[in-house]
Amino acid sequence: MSAVRAVAEQVHGHIWNQTGHKVDSGAVLALLSKDLQNQIKKIYSNKPVAKLRENFPDLFLREGKHLRALAPPSASAEGTPSVNTTNKSRPTFANVAKEDAAWHLRIRSEANMQQDDSIVDESLRRMLPLEVLTFVENVLDPEARARLRDISLDVGRPSHCWIAGPSHRERVDILQEGTTEPLVTTPEMLSHILRDIPPPGHDNRTGPADGLHRVSVLRNIAGEVYGATIRVARVMIGSAMILQDILDGQDSVLIVGPPGSGKTTLIRDMARRLAETRSVFVVDTSNEIGGNTDGSALEALGYARRAMVATRDEQQHVMIEVLQNHSPDVMVIDEIGRSREVEAAATTRERAVRLIASAHGSSLESLLANRQLAGLIGGVTSLTLGDMEARNWQKKRGTSHLTKVVRQRRNKAIFDSIVFLDPRPNAPMQIVHNVSQAIDNLLDGMPYEIELRHMLPAGERFDPQQLTSLPILAPDVDEIDDHDRVLGVKLSSEHFSNTGIKFI
Repeated sequence: MSAVRAVAEQVHGHIWNQTGHKVDSGAVLALLSKDLQNQIKKIYSNKPVAKLRENFPDLFLREGKHLRALAPPSASAEGTPSVNTTNKSRPTFANVAKEDAAWHLRIRSEANMQQDDSIVDESLRRMLPLEVLTFVENVLDPEARARLRDISLDVGRPSHCWIAGPSHRERVDILQEGTTEPLVTTPEMLSHILRDIPPPGHDNRTGPADGLHRVSVLRNIAGEVYGATIRVARVMIGSAMILQDILDGQDSVLIVGPPGSGKTTLIRDMARRLAETRSVFVVDTSNEIGGNTDGSALEALGYARRAMVATRDEQQHVMIEVLQNHSPDVMVIDEIGRSREVEAAATTRERAVRLIASAHGSSLESLLANRQLAGLIGGVTSLTLGDMEARNWQKKRGTSHLTKVVRQRRNKAIFDSIVFLDPRPNAPMQIVHNVSQAIDNLLDGMPYEIELRHMLPAGERFDPQQLTSLPILAPDVDEIDDHDRVLGVKLSSEHFSNTGIKFI
């Protein structure tokens, strides 16, 4: 094995040092299949890497200075997905089959990944009524507490909380101390929650000044508060690492997901990472990104600055004001939800400012069907075709139905990449990289490329032996870590729902 390690060290020195990145040669070695290791050991021993590359052309696939793929020679066999490198900016995949999707491995160090393990922090502890706090800290087991999403309190009704489950959120009743009886919410409990935090704003939202938790209130017709939902926020320093290659580029990125899927948590860390090298401004409409403070944001945003918004109706005006007055390189917006905000986002892109934003949705199709949000991905217009064009269109789509009215993308998509989040624990995120092209394909009835990414939990190791017949890509690696890795897969949208991918 020492001879194999020597070859791996040569591979390390020959390729990775050109990029200026530090990579453990032993980790490079671990990516090679056992058969390939034995071949290298038997034939080449300590011979130069150039000879290795000459005799194993399928082992290394280069683009510019960066190592783009590690694949055993069998990867080019019939039926295995091929890698198309005609586009020098990003490899694409061809011939993706349902049972044989094209895999790639993204390896990232998670040394800086820090989650606030104390879900019940000091700001939440002060805000919660004693009965609720006792249940959360002493009755909920640590695993359930780590997956705590919301606490729901309505006067005269049993209090309960929502825990993220494998497929959906699960309701857990809050019990009276020492009994199995549910805890009924009282007006005094709501008064305790609202006692030391700013009054709810126009959107009936508020939160502690020294924390990121959100309190949303319910009012009766007299304006009196009779209910509250506490959204438990999490600060995860390093959570955006899974998107580091995208952040290193120039793509404007839209984060899409249902409530509670982690959009704000991810956007907060994206802003922090980008602000290390760029001028980043956060338009914080509900103060969920930077906290409900009177001025500057909390530490979780790092060097990013933020603009607070008085009312939701002012959001688009604040976006333009930040653009004109503060000249940001990147603008970060949480929750674009109305057509006026879409127009402001388009204006921002026209000024060559990069956008990072979030929106509610579940798929590319759901965004396209949303009239207010469709403009984020280019919008849709109807086009009437002539006879010849209609026949060409029919031939292109391969259908027996002839139509003269077709749908086309109206404008270029505001966002270059879209990240779809799944609220289920450990579920992979879905990424569409070339949004305009994906929309064109979708409207033409053709498949588009979807990438899945998954962060392996700390302590779990990726076994390359389970992917020996598939190409493995490792783009622009900063550092290889044996414990924390990002596993991804690219596949066609037509096979997406039936692929049944198993993440290791």
